[in-house]
Amino acid sequence: GSSRDRFAARLKWWVLPFRRAAQRSGLTQALGLWLMDPRWPKLKFIDPSPFLVKSNALVVESGIFRFSNWRKLLYDRRLRPIVEDRRCAIFCYGLSSATGARIRFAEFECSDYDYVLSFEHDDQLSFAALQMKQLPSEHLNSSATIEQQIKKLKKYASSSDLVVAIHVGRNVEIDLAALDLTDLPIGELWLFGQTSDNSWRMLGDLLSSDPCSIAFTLPKT
Repeated sequence: GSSRDRFAARLKWWVLPFRRAAQRSGLTQALGLWLMDPRWPKLKFIDPSPFLVKSNALVVESGIFRFSNWRKLLYDRRLRPIVEDRRCAIFCYGLSSATGARIRFAEFECSDYDYVLSFEHDDQLSFAALQMKQLPSEHLNSSATIEQQIKKLKKYASSSDLVVAIHVGRNVEIDLAALDLTDLPIGELWLFGQTSDNSWRMLGDLLSSDPCSIAFTLPKT
């Protein structure tokens, strides 16, 4: 992949074989009906596909890649919202591609989650809470590990319905069998990252008895 791709994460899934999510008996718990905050239906939900196309163009046109420290610049307070929204959009787009559902997102920061997802399930409009996390690139924090990021999730003492998606932002081999997923007080755990210039893979739900590996390509136009 390009050295200028801020969102690179070449994942190698060593444990589980590739299967499309549609081959599972139940797609994912995220496509179920959960208790809903009455404010959720009033949120402005974003379609991830056009958002990704527009955000990619904005980043390229900004000329940020001309600077040697462009990775750190993307963490500037002024750019952080679009970078974080882009990660969420990638996750939603991947899940949409796998399930066939139209999954959209809206920002909604509270103590336990950053976004709300909307989707149709059983002919009903449904919602789910999503918390985005990240394993940063080695350029930003070489000592961080996926194990540390998962351990931090144990702080969510009362979030059994929460979906957590961790963006893996580096070239790393992950031994899923070695991950300690015990006593995580969340509903679902997903990992996702980039495998080539425009190709991504996501894996989840890691807390289910039948997780799946999903490959998808981001829209260009």
